[in-house]
Amino acid sequence: MIRSMTGYGTAELERDGQRLSAEIRSVNHRYCEVSIRSPRLVSLFEDQIRQLIQDRFSRGKFNLTISWSGVGETGEVLKLNEPVADRYVALRDARNQAIAEIQKIQARYSAAGPELRPVFVQQLRDAQRHYATSALALLDFLEGRERRLVARYQEEISRINRTLEERARSRAELEKLLRE
Repeated sequence: MIRSMTGYGTAELERDGQRLSAEIRSVNHRYCEVSIRSPRLVSLFEDQIRQLIQDRFSRGKFNLTISWSGVGETGEVLKLNEPVADRYVALRDARNQAIAEIQKIQARYSAAGPELRPVFVQQLRDAQRHYATSALALLDFLEGRERRLVARYQEEISRINRTLEERARSRAELEKLLRE
């Protein structure tokens, strides 16, 4: 058995679009102390990981950091919805261009003398309308996606509530059976 250790190590594994990486740092310490930072899904195995380290080392302070990219909290593989991302980027860019146009016209307005400022007023109004149109398009896009998500969550909540109601009925029947 190794008595103490000061060191550093990293490892990565990539497969099917998912990447698991670990980084461990250790310093000499009187006792064996293990701290682990990991995603929620990996945290289910923390006790086993801690035990593996403690089985091999009697001393040392270990800091283990684990990251798992390409998966969600429950282990599902995350994939980019490219058309949605492209649409969002296009709407965001259009809004940002409208903001830049307003700033450009405002700078011209500020630099112009009082006699030339009326020339820029209509341009500024047009740029503000263009900004409002592009910002509303972005808001509509985001709101539509969020409303669809809320609808899906509400469906899932309804399904869970039905399951809970079925369990409550089963519980009542079972308790009635026990009383008889």
